[in-house]
Amino acid sequence: MSDRRPFREVKLQWLQALSCDGSLSDCAKTIALYIVTTHMNGQTEQAWPSYQTIADATGKSVKTIQRAVRE
Repeated sequence: MSDRRPFREVKLQWLQALSCDGSLSDCAKTIALYIVTTHMNGQTEQAWPSYQTIADATGKSVKTIQRAVRE
């Protein structure tokens, strides 16, 4: 039997932590929200979209995405 939590629960925990993190800029939160809700894999709980994919979806520049991901 697996000790893994349901993916929905994992995703909700990520979103709750993200919304309460006062150290992140609004831009970083927006980027993280996009990644978690759109690209997070249910099996691995990882996400690897390209900077360009994120930029195209959010309307931000690749440089802005890079800064937000570093944050």
